[in-house]
Amino acid sequence: LVALLAESFGAVDPEGTDDRDARTREHLSHLLYSGPLRAERMIRFEHPALAGGGVSVEQDMLEARSGSEEDATGRVVWPAAHALAAHLCAHPDLVRGRRVVELGAGTGLVGLVAAALGADEVVLTDLPSTLPLLASNARRNATAGGGRARVAELRWGAELAGDFDGCHVVIGCEIVYQHDEDTCAALVDTMWRLAGPDGLVLIAYEFRDGMLADMEFFDRVNERFSVEVMSLGPYGFGVPAGQDDQSRLLYIYRPLGGARGAGD
Repeated sequence: LVALLAESFGAVDPEGTDDRDARTREHLSHLLYSGPLRAERMIRFEHPALAGGGVSVEQDMLEARSGSEEDATGRVVWPAAHALAAHLCAHPDLVRGRRVVELGAGTGLVGLVAAALGADEVVLTDLPSTLPLLASNARRNATAGGGRARVAELRWGAELAGDFDGCHVVIGCEIVYQHDEDTCAALVDTMWRLAGPDGLVLIAYEFRDGMLADMEFFDRVNERFSVEVMSLGPYGFGVPAGQDDQSRLLYIYRPLGGARGAGD
């Protein structure tokens, strides 16, 4: 495929094979990861660090939703999910041996990668309409994840059930996008309660039109968490090779001790 695409991109120098292949992979990455592959039923993420070599998830196909007014945005795999999954594979100690909760899990790709990397338990959470898809993907990857992934309903801002206690890492990928004030407040509150005093929250964010609307979330979260920011650009998946692109970022949040009242 690389060789065929190289010809189509006009790379004909026989002594420049490495450069040609690199350019071809870059073009192909841009084509494949400019957005979700909505027409594909199955999406696979592969990495040598993963048990079984990779994770496969089913997503909500565009054709299957023809004529439906229901929003399926959260039930497809976005490029940032591949990048966050790659980051976890590069830093498996972030999740290995820890209890992980994924918020707005959608297809569950990132959380299932965490399970395959050796997390003690991964809870894939979303709203009721998404749970059947999540449950199916958890079963599909039970071998790779060692049966350590389960599915649960979680509405942001609601009281947490006891089985969420003891969470070490909270993951959210592309869950911040033009929410109203109440939704932003509910999301930050849920992050805060899940993380406890010593937890870690990893939020992957892609800059798009309407970023100003997302400032409500960032203003609220900065009142309760310290933050460290890094680029997910070096992992590729639509970002040109060698560019430390700042349009796809990972926000690493840790609770501020002074912001937690005696009643929290």
